Amino acid sequence: MEITPELLRQYYLGLCNTEQQAAVKAWLEASHVEEPPDYVGHQEAEQLRARIWQHVQSLQRPGSRSVMITNKRWWMPAVAASLIFACCFWYQFGAPRRKNQPTISYQTIASAPGERKQFTLTDGTIVYLNSGSELRFPARFADSVRSVSLSGEAFFKVAKNPDKPFIIDAGETQVKVLGTAFNLKSYSGESTVVTVQEGKVRFKARHAKAQMILTAGHAARYEEGKNSLDSANVYQNRYFSWKESKLIFSATPLSEMKAVLERWYGIRIIFKSPQVAERRFSGTYDNPRLDVLLKEMSMLMKFEYKFSGKTLVIE
Repeated sequence: MEITPELLRQYYLGLCNTEQQAAVKAWLEASHVEEPPDYVGHQEAEQLRARIWQHVQSLQRPGSRSVMITNKRWWMPAVAASLIFACCFWYQFGAPRRKNQPTISYQTIASAPGERKQFTLTDGTIVYLNSGSELRFPARFADSVRSVSLSGEAFFKVAKNPDKPFIIDAGETQVKVLGTAFNLKSYSGESTVVTVQEGKVRFKARHAKAQMILTAGHAARYEEGKNSLDSANVYQNRYFSWKESKLIFSATPLSEMKAVLERWYGIRIIFKSPQVAERRFSGTYDNPRLDVLLKEMSMLMKFEYKFSGKTLVIE
């Protein structure tokens, strides 16, 4: 995962999911940048800010140790990240504070593989959380904005509030709405896809200048590393059916079905033959049992399979 100034800003505001938190902590350790302690006095804060500035300067010296960041001018994001860290530290420990300033507390709801959840946020927004997903949100939304963080997939039916936009940070993308219904899929290592059922949403990527306004029946895809957005008209039921415990496949390669089935049933799938992995399958199933689905798939697609514990081997 690329460490960007925006990701660090979210980290110090407490908006990162578990995966993002681990990535930032690993980067800080590799960069020898200290995280702020729970409390420091003014003198200690000044000393730590001085050490941060020394770190920023060292990153610009020829021959200094590089940090694994995917950018040809590798030191630029590292310097920017360190500056963001310094600013966040100053805001937390050095900036004047109002008395009795409320502390924001966050909640996280996660669904394990093979599990799906439905719940309602404090603003009335209904969330359907797909398998292997996590939503992080404040216990009470701010006065001007409703911000949440998603890792995985969720369907949102956002309560309308023209004065308080609803913003979702998901990986390298962000979705902003006022009140609408849409699906957002953003699993690690996969493309991020937003599909609108009703209303409209604004979809943008952090490192792409372009943004899209999507309306009902439209979807957009972002692939990490390409820094580009693509949109298309879509068959909506295919993207929303999971929240009704339905699986819909339309000429879908087995290689693409793999991740869906692994999360749905909490199993691991291995293909022994690359040719079998590229065979396509179509079908609609209402909360199917795994053995029933596999029996039909194997008959139609001419493959053998066996289980080893929770690992499915397709031959």
